[in-house]
Amino acid sequence: GIEMVRGMQHNHQVAATGKHFVAYSNNKGAREGMARVDPQMSPREVEMIHVYPFKRVIKEAGLLGVMSSYNDYDGVPIQGSYYWLTTRLRGEMGFRGYVVSDSDAVEYLYTKHSTAKDMKEAVRQSVEAGLNVRCTFRSPDSYVLPLRELVKEGGLSEEVINDRVRDILRVKFLVGLFDAPYQTDLAGADKEVEKAENESLALQASRESLVLLKNENNVLPLDINNVKKIAVCGPNADEEGYALTHYGPLAVEVTTVLEGIRQKAEGKAEVLYTKGCDLVDANWPESELIDYPMTDSEQAEIDKAVENARQADVAVVVLGGGQRTCGENKSRSSLELPGRQLKLLQAVQATGKPVVLVLINGRPLSINWADKFVPAILEAWYPG
Repeated sequence: GIEMVRGMQHNHQVAATGKHFVAYSNNKGAREGMARVDPQMSPREVEMIHVYPFKRVIKEAGLLGVMSSYNDYDGVPIQGSYYWLTTRLRGEMGFRGYVVSDSDAVEYLYTKHSTAKDMKEAVRQSVEAGLNVRCTFRSPDSYVLPLRELVKEGGLSEEVINDRVRDILRVKFLVGLFDAPYQTDLAGADKEVEKAENESLALQASRESLVLLKNENNVLPLDINNVKKIAVCGPNADEEGYALTHYGPLAVEVTTVLEGIRQKAEGKAEVLYTKGCDLVDANWPESELIDYPMTDSEQAEIDKAVENARQADVAVVVLGGGQRTCGENKSRSSLELPGRQLKLLQAVQATGKPVVLVLINGRPLSINWADKFVPAILEAWYPG
């Protein structure tokens, strides 16, 4: 974290924002985003695991931004806590930057935590606690207008407002926004974006992030000169959605696994494809807890995958997760492959043909069955 902040802030033109402060992302108490849950942690765990990194990064790298978190801790919402946002953050840690709320965390004091009687009171509590900037940047009535009313009515002193504004102006001075408020070298930005050497470094990083978990009898790499037919199946085989989400770009060309295999095999081997199953089944997520019988159409699609595998020299099964199963507020009740994915893998493996399992996923998966019975397993995460 220290090196990341130093890297981002090294030329004094960018303010890095650390998130989420504090006691966030601890799912012993369940999901924190949409549920009102006090993470069940001991004070020692909070101090040693959650607070300590912020202390180090603020003191050693001069972090200029902090995002306050949704959750409460020990019964008090962080967003309305003077103790966390001022006494600890500014007083003890010496933080000199701005505090920005997590999206809608301000109104959560009213709508979820019920520590404020209305939206205006939520704004007052947040600003008194130490909030400088509200995110998301929506309509003025969600932050600016209530603030004006509060100052006018004496609900908030101008002194507090001046302090909160002072923190923002300090950061703007530190990163040079008053000296050079506008980007002038626009052509320079065009040269950097999608620059060939940057692209090749990104490709190298993506390749080096692939993890070969298992390769019994050297099934991989496939010898394309001795393989005449490749059966490809799985919900992530011809999927590109995982590369276009998670705060990532929405307009880049994606080569799916199926397309990549077809390109490599062109003129050398025939590629047979069927999806095999969807990422999740119709009863998901309930099907993580209750075993629903297979439908005729689900069985028919798995049968197609089996038929392809029987004709082929090797089967490549591309499983894992995606937008439905992974991301913000996408808590799961199981680590198993979702939907009918394991059933598909078991049916293809039962043909006796060599199977290569490729996993495309953004969270841990339990693959005990595959580990025991599938000869080759490649963990690709979200490639690219």
